[in-house]
Amino acid sequence: MLATNIYPWLTFYRRQGRDFEANLESSIKEIKQSGADSLEPILSTPEKTNQLADVLIDKGVSMVSAYVNSKLHEKADVQESIDTVLKLTRIAQDR
Repeated sequence: MLATNIYPWLTFYRRQGRDFEANLESSIKEIKQSGADSLEPILSTPEKTNQLADVLIDKGVSMVSAYVNSKLHEKADVQESIDTVLKLTRIAQDR
C-alpha cells in the first residue's frame, strides 16, 4: 500500500492556482492515478468528512489515518476540541 498526506497535494494545487476542494472528485482521482492507495486528509467538519469519505470510497482510495487540528494549549478550548476530534474520527471510522 502506498499512502500520501494531503498537505503536499494542497501545496501543488496552490502553486498551480488550483483549489483542491473545488473539484474533490478530480483531485482524489489524481491521487489515485499517482499510485497512492490511501490518503491522510485533514478532517475539519462532519459535513466535509462525509463528503470526502464518499469520494474516497467512489475512487477506491482508503483513509487509514487522518490529521485533525486540535486546540490543546488553551484550557478553555480543550474539551470542545477533544469532542470535535472524537466526532470526526468516529464519522471517518464508520465510513
